[in-house]
Amino acid sequence: MTPTLAVVFTLLAAAPAPEEVVAEPPLDDSFDGYTEPQHLELGMGFIGGVRDLTRAGYTFNSGTAESVAGAQALTAPFALAPYDRTVVYGLSWETRYVSQHVRFTVGVSKPFASFRMMDALFPTQVGGATLDVGTRSLSLWDVRFGLGTEYAFKYAAPFVDVLGDMQRIEASMTVDGHTAEYKAWTFGFVVRAGVRFHMGRGVYLAPMAEVGFGGPVRFGAGLQAGWVIPMG
Repeated sequence: MTPTLAVVFTLLAAAPAPEEVVAEPPLDDSFDGYTEPQHLELGMGFIGGVRDLTRAGYTFNSGTAESVAGAQALTAPFALAPYDRTVVYGLSWETRYVSQHVRFTVGVSKPFASFRMMDALFPTQVGGATLDVGTRSLSLWDVRFGLGTEYAFKYAAPFVDVLGDMQRIEASMTVDGHTAEYKAWTFGFVVRAGVRFHMGRGVYLAPMAEVGFGGPVRFGAGLQAGWVIPMG
């Protein structure tokens, strides 16, 4: 071996081994979509609360009680139980567009009235005659639309909404043993506040509470789950 080759082999043996490059783990972006300035939300959940259905104006719609004198002019039963304090539980569905912290909400809900029929039977005086009047069932539908604001952090977003609440009420009653269907439309406002908790991958869970003004809603609460869809 020549002296030159010996020097080359010596230098190669003494040279440090190349450092192993360790790739950095990818950043967790499963929460990034929640803070996008523009996004859509699709939600569904449960609702509950107390309503004052005496605020609605009821009109006779159909039934065999049409032949009963005074049945189409009933007013007193709608000021008593279960209309004066109706406990409701049900389901809700909402879609929402959020842009620059402003929320635009449209939704529909199906509350189910909870009451005992024995508490909704009353003799009623109409035109000098006494009629036995009872409420058999209440069917409710709500349509809601409104504006709100939110401020989203990585794991949560507090929000406040002001919603217009349009409600359709159908009351199934008996008047002296005859069936009678009454219907009503009513409108009011609801102020709602809550927190949207971010679960990752666009999924959220949002508890909320509300109070009503000028309409049938007195107060209520809800729990909603859904998805945030970024639009940025």
